[in-house]
Amino acid sequence: MSVTTTLVQWLTSFRLEDLPPWVVGMVKGYLLDALACACIGSGQPWTQKVAQMVRGMGAQGPCTVVGFPWTTAPSLSALVNGCAVGGFEFDHALGEGSAHPSSAVVPAVLAIGQAQHISGARALLALALGYEAHCRIGLAVGRGVEDERGFHGPGTNGPLGSAVGAGVAIGLSPQQMTWALGNAGSHGAGLMAFAQEGAMTKRLHHGRSAQAGVECVLLAREGFTGPSQVLEGPQGFFHAFSPSPRPEQVTEGLGTVWRLQGILVKRWPCHASMQGVVEGLVRLRKEGVKARQVERIRVVGPPRLLHRHAQQTPQTLLAAQESLPFCCAWALLGDPEDPWSLSDALLNDPAYLALAQRVEIEVDAQAFASPSAAFMGAQVTVETTTGRRHFNAWPFPGAPGHPLPWEGILRKFLACAGPLLGKEASQKVVEQVARLEALEDVAPLVGLLAGR
Repeated sequence: MSVTTTLVQWLTSFRLEDLPPWVVGMVKGYLLDALACACIGSGQPWTQKVAQMVRGMGAQGPCTVVGFPWTTAPSLSALVNGCAVGGFEFDHALGEGSAHPSSAVVPAVLAIGQAQHISGARALLALALGYEAHCRIGLAVGRGVEDERGFHGPGTNGPLGSAVGAGVAIGLSPQQMTWALGNAGSHGAGLMAFAQEGAMTKRLHHGRSAQAGVECVLLAREGFTGPSQVLEGPQGFFHAFSPSPRPEQVTEGLGTVWRLQGILVKRWPCHASMQGVVEGLVRLRKEGVKARQVERIRVVGPPRLLHRHAQQTPQTLLAAQESLPFCCAWALLGDPEDPWSLSDALLNDPAYLALAQRVEIEVDAQAFASPSAAFMGAQVTVETTTGRRHFNAWPFPGAPGHPLPWEGILRKFLACAGPLLGKEASQKVVEQVARLEALEDVAPLVGLLAGR
């Protein structure tokens, strides 16, 4: 069988009872983490603008838009909520595959699940399979999509993950799932051009992916056809986007090896490649290192740190969250335990700008050649008035192989959701996610996300 056919057969025949318990627990954690990101992302200017556009379209529907008192059609709900999940640089991702199932799969499953009143058990299965397929497709095309071709992974592979999640949620047949994937592959898009300016475009890639997957699934249910070999065909997804595709990554070990366990869950609202650096600086701060004592911060890491994350005077919040010098300053001067405290009001703060100027980035491509090190590794030296401190930025809590426990995700959710939902609703969300498979209908859970 072809790669696409093998994947579709597995997706449409796999049963909830076949999910290992540890995968169930992991998926619940991913869901709660994604909802945390949606809550804080919904209040950001870019998400607000997308929501205003959707509201102005006048589309009717039963689906919740996180943080807003009105509802809309399923795909438009997925659009806004996808932007929200990816809207604060806080969403979890599979670095090696540049896959962000949090912003593609979760909004799609919740939107179509709310509209169709699916059970929590069905939603759990849809999330697990959507995540797994998304991660595998991301691994199959590899980081060359971004690093060599200049496309943005969440925009290219996102529609496929979204379509799988939504398709499993409503029980598409093998033929319908093939069509849904066939059309979702044609929606893959998104350029890295936003990176240098910190433009809002990046946030839209996440939302469009969630939206496209939902629409492709609904079209497939109506009999709208799509190509049967969208992934591996001579003019398919792999050929179009990847300089060195590995199609076997899609099918090897299906059902026994779960690639979703390689996802990074962020503790800090900044780019994945600097999570370990921020983690180490926050730890030094707790140990007594003061920002005013810091004379220099020297970061030795992979080439991407210098090429993509070295900007010392970012002009937008997105650019700041992708700036290693700025994030170093925030770790030592800001309030990292309160994600809402990170805002564009800090961009012109003299103390932040001065400390960012004292961050130096050096490249050692050979030392950081492995896939994980090339994406998230770094060695840091902090020179202070009282001496030098060294630390290795890898591994860190939330990194692949070092999962953030439920308690850590819970703290993140309450910090992000509390100001939007209130304490009572936030606790209800936590309780319902924890017993997701027992819910008769996911609609009440999704409805809680409208906020106060």
